[in-house]
Amino acid sequence: MVRWDRLETLLTDPGRLFREVYGWGTPGFDAAALVINLANVLKFTAVDSRIRPLPRQAEERLTGRPVPEAAAEPALQLFVSLLKGLDDALDVGVTLYPMRPTRPGVPTGASDCRPTRTAPRRRGSRWPSVRRSSSSRR
Repeated sequence: MVRWDRLETLLTDPGRLFREVYGWGTPGFDAAALVINLANVLKFTAVDSRIRPLPRQAEERLTGRPVPEAAAEPALQLFVSLLKGLDDALDVGVTLYPMRPTRPGVPTGASDCRPTRTAPRRRGSRWPSVRRSSSSRR
């Protein structure tokens, strides 16, 4: 459902809208709702995107610390394809995922966005690769 009464706030003070709707910058940040709603907007505008649970190993590699809570409550990861090749041999895009608080009670409301690609990695490439498996595709 579109909340037309929030359109002015979106255009004039998007930070306030994100705080009110998703709890951005607060301990109550609802990252899953943000990722799901963003994916729905992208799909509505015909942008190729998909959501999957962020694997615990990937989250630990990205944060540089153990994330045991990811086993029971994985974060959602949004993939957005910007350039695709034939037969999915090439898929260049970005991924968005929430960042968990580093300490209990610390306000969250952060996310990270990184480039992705699924083409074979060339020697010396600095782009992170995303490996796909049949279980992670929709």
